[in-house]
Amino acid sequence: MSNLKQPYRFRERKLIIEYSALFCDTPAQLLGSELFGDILSRFIAKLSRKKSLLYLFLKESSPGKSDGEIASVMVNLFRLLAGHTADEISGMNEEFASVLSKPERVNEFKEELYNFWRRLERIIYFEIPVSKEQTKSDVFHAQFLQTSENFKSLILSTHRRVGKNLLGKYPRVYRQLPAGSKMGMLTKKIQWNCPEFLSAFSSVPFVRLTVIESPLILYTHANKRKGGFDEIQAMPA
Repeated sequence: MSNLKQPYRFRERKLIIEYSALFCDTPAQLLGSELFGDILSRFIAKLSRKKSLLYLFLKESSPGKSDGEIASVMVNLFRLLAGHTADEISGMNEEFASVLSKPERVNEFKEELYNFWRRLERIIYFEIPVSKEQTKSDVFHAQFLQTSENFKSLILSTHRRVGKNLLGKYPRVYRQLPAGSKMGMLTKKIQWNCPEFLSAFSSVPFVRLTVIESPLILYTHANKRKGGFDEIQAMPA
């Protein structure tokens, strides 16, 4: 996992995030991250394929703009909504006046984007730095547990703040839904007596801690195995 060229990677429904490379602790950082922009673009592409009414609303609110330009507009809008009300934004920048003329539709877009995020199989991992290998593992265990909780809280609080600033009121019902990672893994490279036939895996880090947000459901492809396993009396040298 440490050899990933990107701080995150999509694998169909799975999203694997190297959290140390995408660390966020404020709504501005979260909404300004590369990952948020990518997820929003993928969501708009999905709306386009379905010919959704939300997609038609976005096209009507941003005439002449491509899907990529619309995604950029919505990213900037959400970043502003993290700290300003819809009325304040409309007064500051006419670019958003059209889309904010129907705040209920923008809120519907926000909720569907939130659901799109939650349907992903979200996995985050953090690798203990090599220079810290001798540090007691329980220190990193405690930090990683807290990091996982902070990530979940940040997403929930950002989602609620944007909704409040958009509609000008707090909701009467809060949904306590799993919003952070579905699985978090703390990994560490360990020197071990690796046999020759497993040498390709010698640099793969070991999972030292796993945090699971129940219910965890991982969807795999159909697996049809053929053949069998032959019993051996000793491990090859």
